[in-house]
Amino acid sequence: MKKILFVEEIPKINTNIIALLQKTYIIHQASSVDQAKNKLKNNKYSLIILEYNLPGFKSIEFLQEVRIKYNKLPVLFMTSFPTIDNFTKALNLGVSMLESKPIDHYLINDRINYLINNHKMRIPYEMYDIKPRFTYDEHITNTMLSDIRTCNKRTSKVIADLNHWDHKGVARCFENTMKMTVEDYSILLNVLQAKESIDRYGKHYSKLYYIYGFKRKWFFNKCFKKYIGMTPEQYMNKVEISRSLPSQG
Repeated sequence: MKKILFVEEIPKINTNIIALLQKTYIIHQASSVDQAKNKLKNNKYSLIILEYNLPGFKSIEFLQEVRIKYNKLPVLFMTSFPTIDNFTKALNLGVSMLESKPIDHYLINDRINYLINNHKMRIPYEMYDIKPRFTYDEHITNTMLSDIRTCNKRTSKVIADLNHWDHKGVARCFENTMKMTVEDYSILLNVLQAKESIDRYGKHYSKLYYIYGFKRKWFFNKCFKKYIGMTPEQYMNKVEISRSLPSQG
């Protein structure tokens, strides 16, 4: 059976997911970076599931170290605190898939099966003390990432502004590097921005789908649920409930 290294911040918090995965894979758990490093030295894994934020050591820094020594090993990055900055750093370091908790157990099982059986790792270009040597694909991608992040442009606008004759080729360059389309990446950033707005304003922040560039509310709801794990309305209710609870201490 193939092995998975599950690096989780709080032991036993992901019991249901692990129980499901154990039907198909051998699961080794680590609750610290030192434990994870020792297990990586002594075992051959097909996948790492890395939970953010590890105590005493940043998950992003651990991911950098993993990428240097185990470049072809797929990594699933899982967090309860999705932010644009964390997701962008993780993507740039070659994370194979991003997941925001809470996670549907059966959905995560399907995605893990896909990663292990179909994964092709790209060479990351942000590592410790390593100067980036960009391929043509990565050069094009970096230019597009800058436009998407700073101007919040839609896909067609980003590609057109490159003044490149081969628009389809440019889109392929981005997908080869990031393992997701320009449109999907733009949608991910917009969803995360919408989530941050809900965190700040709660139910008082209306017309999120229109403000963040979605023409149809149903499509915004679908994308939000895909990346956050629940609909905007469900997430708003969760935020409102947490605000109504008396603060402890």
